[in-house]
Amino acid sequence: MEKIKKCINSYPIYNYKSIIKKIERYKCVSFDVYDTLLKRDVGKPDDIFNILSARFGYDFVKLRKNSESNLKRRSKQEITLKEIYTNMVGEKIELNNECEIITNDIADALMNLELQIEKEYTTQNYEIKKVYDWCVDNRKKILIISDMYLPESFIREVLKSNGYTTYKNIYVSCEYGKTKATKELYKIVMENENICSSDLIHIGDSKIGDWLSAKRCGISTVNIARYKKNCRYIKKKDLEKNYVLYNFINNRICLQDTVIKKVGYEVYGPLLYCFSNWIIEKTNPKKTVLLFSRDCYVVSKAIKIICEEYGVNYDKYKYFMASRKSLTTPALKNDFTIKKVKQILKSASKEFTIKEYLSFLGIYVDEVKKILDTLNIKENDIIVRDNLENDTRIAMLDSEISRIVNEKSYNQYNGFLKYWNKLMVNESFQVVDIGWRCTMQKSLEELLDIKIEGFYFGVREDSLVSDEYSEGLYLNHENDIDKRTFLATCIAVFEKFFTAPYPSVCGYDDNGNILYECLVEKNDDYNKSVMEQLHEGALSFVKDYSKIGKQNEITVEQAVCVIKRFGTNPLKDDLDFFGKQDFSTGSKVIKVANPNKLVDYLFKPKELYREFVDCPWKIGFLKKLLGLRLPYYNILKSIYRRK
Repeated sequence: MEKIKKCINSYPIYNYKSIIKKIERYKCVSFDVYDTLLKRDVGKPDDIFNILSARFGYDFVKLRKNSESNLKRRSKQEITLKEIYTNMVGEKIELNNECEIITNDIADALMNLELQIEKEYTTQNYEIKKVYDWCVDNRKKILIISDMYLPESFIREVLKSNGYTTYKNIYVSCEYGKTKATKELYKIVMENENICSSDLIHIGDSKIGDWLSAKRCGISTVNIARYKKNCRYIKKKDLEKNYVLYNFINNRICLQDTVIKKVGYEVYGPLLYCFSNWIIEKTNPKKTVLLFSRDCYVVSKAIKIICEEYGVNYDKYKYFMASRKSLTTPALKNDFTIKKVKQILKSASKEFTIKEYLSFLGIYVDEVKKILDTLNIKENDIIVRDNLENDTRIAMLDSEISRIVNEKSYNQYNGFLKYWNKLMVNESFQVVDIGWRCTMQKSLEELLDIKIEGFYFGVREDSLVSDEYSEGLYLNHENDIDKRTFLATCIAVFEKFFTAPYPSVCGYDDNGNILYECLVEKNDDYNKSVMEQLHEGALSFVKDYSKIGKQNEITVEQAVCVIKRFGTNPLKDDLDFFGKQDFSTGSKVIKVANPNKLVDYLFKPKELYREFVDCPWKIGFLKKLLGLRLPYYNILKSIYRRK
């Protein structure tokens, strides 16, 4: 008894290198199936019945479980799935508000549906797959041994679809009427394979069936942990009991071969899927949908993946090469006023330089150098956005550059029209962007003199477009202080992901060809590599999850909670790679969150303040600057609430 207790309390292993070390001297290696070679995405096996009930339209979970338990009580042997469903024949169920009797045909249909769902929600156990592949490469005799009511033919099929094809034989308890738990199945295996116990080692997760029973037969064993936590940010408690999403990611994230791709899969994948799927559901199937660049670069790819999986027409979606600057500059024609300029600058920082101000208007400093010198205005002079009407420098400057602005806006307007005509968009269309004040939609409405519907991840309460013509998934015109604080402190965490690996559009030439921004990110190769890996990881999730997404909706709250944990409490390695990226504000390039050492600011408090105010990931900035475990988000939220 003491020996049994010691075995039960022993710590199971999961590291594939440790397992290989234990099995390398054996001629024959046998594997358990579920929770060993394969992993289910459901929280517990019974959840398969809940999914089956939802698809069938009748809650027969109790009936399914009772049928199995009753058979087990009456039978002295292992039961089969066919017997479980045959036992249901004659039972009454209410289907479509009518009483139905389960016939053999209905029972068979239900059984096949359960098998289909089992296959959909099963995936490879990547850690143990490495052990299996090692066994194949080293010419070990591989056996599969499972205590399971599912038929052998089905288990073979699922194993094959998950990359397990090279094994000598498979033994399933329901086919032999014997189980591992009673030792009888092991005896059959050794007799049929003509091997002695000393040549065999068994790998499995069950303390009884895979470990103790095998040991009682003299078989060496490797007891692996049934569960291994692979996720770093997503937590079950945040997902409102959507354990499928948690397990789905936890089971597959190991396939991503870099830390950055894993962040893309775990943090951004659910968000990208949720938003893209919402766009597909929200937009009118009869209207063209313009996906604004650069923010919708990865969104367009995700929408295409989902459309192909769900059989939805993707042709209506068009990637629209535009930017805030390329649309606002032509929108200044005939309306170069302070009121109009403030509208354009709504999304800008509260403070910026003269050089940045000119950039927003589509003007380079060299073009107006003489005017600046004459007015004694320096390109690095600071402007306060909300005080433009009272700034005499701006009044004088606008008066002098009005002719240049008008000329540029008309040229850009003509170039825009030629580009627009190339798109061949009919009058009825909708637009999609990430958010937040709908500046591009407003400018497009003014340029085309029409009203447009827009769909966004978030729309602020001070948006330029009313709620009649714009809708947000996460933030929808409400003045929610918690959501706004999160976005204000972690805006780069959103916007840096939703960008493209090419410069921003700055306008159009006389022939309607696209002109790109000349602002160059200093470490462009690094930025491109990081973004490509994040996108690859996130799109891998979208491709994987779209196979079961219709039955397992991801709510925006579930998607945001993961990225919120990343944005407010990043791990050190992730903070380093994300914070070192360049971030374009439209007029200059800054780091996402990469402050100098604290000592460097001791005699430069204004520089510290300026960098902090400009920083698009303020929590990342503070955490990297101070290096302390502090409730940064709560601190910043308190400050924002006072403001």
